[in-house]
Amino acid sequence: MDPLVNASLPTGKDAAAVMRGRWHVRASTSRKWLSGARDAPVAGFETATEHPFALESSLSWITLRGDLQHNVGTSTARGAWFVWRLHGPWYRRSTIRWKLLGVSEDGDIVAVRFNSVFGHSGADILVRDGVEPRLRTIVSSDPYRFGLTSKELASLEWLAPTEGR
Repeated sequence: MDPLVNASLPTGKDAAAVMRGRWHVRASTSRKWLSGARDAPVAGFETATEHPFALESSLSWITLRGDLQHNVGTSTARGAWFVWRLHGPWYRRSTIRWKLLGVSEDGDIVAVRFNSVFGHSGADILVRDGVEPRLRTIVSSDPYRFGLTSKELASLEWLAPTEGR
């Protein structure tokens, strides 16, 4: 059995209950957030439909020019994974698969893994809006709680807190 698989980790509606609300991406292994082209990433999740179960999912960031970019889509539960399809005709084939890897005891820090048709993949650490924990200490002291391999933990890059967003 894979030691990183947490049998009690929520999936589907239970994972969505954890993810509802607004989150700040505070650490990542993805070049999407580490390239310097995007800053201050924020994600949001709200229930969209019950059958099939789906979340309205948004992702926003600040561009190099200082403009706010915003993508909205629907994340549909598919077992342990969610499939995020972006809204808009130009995104028809765009999907991002993501799943919850781990959750802090208080539910204010989560780790997610994602894979995109655009080649972006990796793990992100998200912090619930309005919470400012000792993030590095919490994640580093128990990386397995967050479903992170030692390689992922070592390659996480910590992002600055998102001010005023």
